[in-house]
Amino acid sequence: MADRDIGALVASDHIKLLLAISKWHSFSRAAVELGITQSSISQQVKRLERLAGFPLFRRNGRGIDLTSECETVIFYARAMERLTEDMRRHFDQGRTSGKVSIGMGEDFCRTALPAVLGLLAHNFATVDVRIVSGSYDLLAQAIAARSLDLVVMRRWDRFPDTKLLWTDSSVWYGHPYFATRVEDPVPLVVPLAPNPMRTAIIDALNAAERPWKVMFESSGIAGIESALRCRLGVVGGPSSMPHQHVPVLGPESGLPSLPDVDFVMYGPSKSAKGVVHAVAEVLEHLADTRFQTPYSGDEPRARDA
Repeated sequence: MADRDIGALVASDHIKLLLAISKWHSFSRAAVELGITQSSISQQVKRLERLAGFPLFRRNGRGIDLTSECETVIFYARAMERLTEDMRRHFDQGRTSGKVSIGMGEDFCRTALPAVLGLLAHNFATVDVRIVSGSYDLLAQAIAARSLDLVVMRRWDRFPDTKLLWTDSSVWYGHPYFATRVEDPVPLVVPLAPNPMRTAIIDALNAAERPWKVMFESSGIAGIESALRCRLGVVGGPSSMPHQHVPVLGPESGLPSLPDVDFVMYGPSKSAKGVVHAVAEVLEHLADTRFQTPYSGDEPRARDA
């Protein structure tokens, strides 16, 4: 009894053996279905019975009966077979040809795009994926025109019907010149309106009764980073999405705390095709890792056919 190994009964090849015998109540007919000899089936059954520590089948005049213990094993075997099929259908959705359009805020796309492309290539090799990146005004227009199936962006009160992906802390970024106390009015380098981060920055300064002045505004990240490096001003942003060659400003700057930022997903609609829902599910799982995956390197790994 010490050598009992119930787990061996539910190994994939053993499940097929047990299900075939229970289907036909015959070793010989099960052997035909599995393409093996009857003696091989008899040997495998004896081995399984030794591992289990109880008999699985009883011979009668008409064929083979299942013992009550074996019926229990068959119950779990069939459940595992159904789970395996469910999992296969889940992942096979990615092999179905189709089209999916995904929108991303430029800041998000700049840091997370390699991981997104890598995972989509790995799981949806035959799906035509189109990614649109740009300003929040562009994304708003695309949502209004229903030209995007999914949009990953910062939470925006314009679109309350979204699903939370993750929450990130916000920090101030600026030239080292601003490392000491920033004098009023606070010089700002911000995205063009409308933009949820721009709104959050101004609201935080107004709440702290700090005067501010927009020194530079741009629809693109490249312009904002250049202005920051030229010490035209400061900007707030997610701590996980740093600006290139622009340091984080600590409390010595005297700038007020910024609220956390929620990253959300808009869509899919209830009428969206199955492949869109499958891609959305993959993006949700990817968000659990803050978009860090084994496929976030320079060369996304294509999914095996």
